[in-house]
Amino acid sequence: MEAMAIFTSLDDMRRNQQLCDVILEVEGKQFPVHRVILAANSLYFRALFTNGMHETSENVIKIPSVTPELMERILEYAYSRETTITEYNVGKLLPVADQFNIRGLVDMCCRFLVKQLSPENCIGIWRYAKSYFCFKLEKEAFDYILVHFEETALQTISTEFQTLAVEEFEEILLQDRLNVKMEEYVFESVLKWISHDEGNRKENIHRWASSVISRPRLPYQLMFSIGGWSGGSPTSAIECYDTRADRWVLVDTVNNRPRAYMGIAVLGRKLYAVGGFDSNQYFNSVRCFNPVTKSWKEVAPMNSRRCYVSVATLGGCLYAMGGFDGHTRLRSVER
Repeated sequence: MEAMAIFTSLDDMRRNQQLCDVILEVEGKQFPVHRVILAANSLYFRALFTNGMHETSENVIKIPSVTPELMERILEYAYSRETTITEYNVGKLLPVADQFNIRGLVDMCCRFLVKQLSPENCIGIWRYAKSYFCFKLEKEAFDYILVHFEETALQTISTEFQTLAVEEFEEILLQDRLNVKMEEYVFESVLKWISHDEGNRKENIHRWASSVISRPRLPYQLMFSIGGWSGGSPTSAIECYDTRADRWVLVDTVNNRPRAYMGIAVLGRKLYAVGGFDSNQYFNSVRCFNPVTKSWKEVAPMNSRRCYVSVATLGGCLYAMGGFDGHTRLRSVER
């Protein structure tokens, strides 16, 4: 709270033009600022103010390639660590933040774009992230394309899919993680992509026929059975049902522990085991299972111990309701 009060005070001083020691001029509009604040946030401004060139001692410095509106967003972030990011300004704000080497603001823009991912825009965001070397955003967008491939390639009215370059489309098709119910959908997507520029693209279908189309892929859907009671005691076993192969398989995991009577929920492509009982004690712990790495990790515990607990997800949050703490049937709810 004290740090936020300092940021608020500094921003008030900027807006009231108190103790400012340099003016940034953008398209004729002037922004009185404090050199030390900008230098602390941006390697660009640190170099500008300390490189010994004439800008170091100038009182008014003209900043090219940016609008006054975007400069205001930059200064808001520099002074408060907050700014207004919208679907209308993020496409211009991220390049400016990258130009000024303000990594925190670049990351904030990337997190905003991750939340905006949809079948209509995921390919555009993937390309955009690659052009600005935003590797986390690039991975998130690419993973989204793989998970929502059917909607992106076959169901959306967006033309982004048809404009994929040969190399881009092949990179997607070669992924074993490509999420399709049937391989026929991959073939349909190839035909749709070719039809957009048949003269130049039809030759690719022969090259891809054996290596890309109808290749083995990871299951489209999985169902997990986690822990429980077996042979008179709690078990740590995890079994997975493959909907394509119609069979159950045991999953080797890291950091697993015997647990029964816990609640299980899926949130953000991870499984959460809430509370439970191991025949000796009742738990308030919450454990997160990553199906990709097959590993568990502890996350924030609940306030109450709960087994026989009901769990649900809503709006990106996990809820634990009721249960038994070893003494009392609970009526409380935790989020």
